[in-house]
Amino acid sequence: MKILKIVGILTLIISYGLMILNFIFDNPNSQDAYLFNVAWAIGIISFFTNVVYAIKTDVADWIFSLMGFCGLIWFVPFWVSTTFGIPSMIGFLIIGIYVYLRTQTNAEKTA
Repeated sequence: MKILKIVGILTLIISYGLMILNFIFDNPNSQDAYLFNVAWAIGIISFFTNVVYAIKTDVADWIFSLMGFCGLIWFVPFWVSTTFGIPSMIGFLIIGIYVYLRTQTNAEKTA
């Protein structure tokens, strides 16, 4: 469980960090999108590890459903620049952070 938590939070941070760097250093004249491709691969790993972690920590069903719905963006890369893509990415990030903070506060309450 601890390894799953570490892998999940690291892939969440790395995927969003690389995605932000991609948007900052985006060159419209270039056909190569290495940062975007790497961020996308890590994002898919992040999706699976965070969903499994959410299942293991027993989050509410509506949060899990919202996480799955917002996580669909990692499987369809061309949706990023649409009105569905950016809010979904922001939603997945916020829900991912919430799941980790929720488990952290639950661990502090039991200690």
